[in-house]
Amino acid sequence: MLDYLETIDALHGRNIDFNEKQYIFALQVALGEDLGVAYGFAFDKKNFKSIVGTDDEEEYLQKARRDANLALQQQEIDHLVDFIKEQYRTEIQKEARNLKDYKFSAEEIVQMLSNLLATRSANLEEASVRDITALIRELAAQGALEGGDGFQRHFISVLPHFSALCTNCNREIDLAMGVTGICPHCKTQYVWSEEDGRFYPQPAKL
Repeated sequence: MLDYLETIDALHGRNIDFNEKQYIFALQVALGEDLGVAYGFAFDKKNFKSIVGTDDEEEYLQKARRDANLALQQQEIDHLVDFIKEQYRTEIQKEARNLKDYKFSAEEIVQMLSNLLATRSANLEEASVRDITALIRELAAQGALEGGDGFQRHFISVLPHFSALCTNCNREIDLAMGVTGICPHCKTQYVWSEEDGRFYPQPAKL
């Protein structure tokens, strides 16, 4: 939860002090408010309230946006916006973990899968080939890849997975049926054979 007093304590520890107007402005910016509206509401409330809704509104907001961009260059406000965004993001993630009986639409599922794929593929050295392949297969099944035919399927197919022992290093690994996997310990590759219905370990490359 966003907390004004907590924000004061946290930023004071970083030698960042701010006033109430700066906090209100930064809070609105962090939550996505129009810069002109945020600036007028926080720093020029009297004129803001008298001009909004009149013919002079857009001209006023354009000037306010320019002033807002200058304000965002101030160290106090810059730190405030970053801190509030981080606190807000943390709170959303916390609430998301506590969701119960929430149903996602097909579009939301595809968006989540796409975000996961982008995150995993950004660092291929740490990403699991199996995970990336599974995500691509799922996106294809949802019709979300380029050239797809839309959201004709609305449910995620969870591939059966199980624990196994690597034939090379004898350590426990996790494999998903139908998807080639790699032992995270010794990098032995296990190729799925659709015809035989089983995995075949591949000899290490010299």
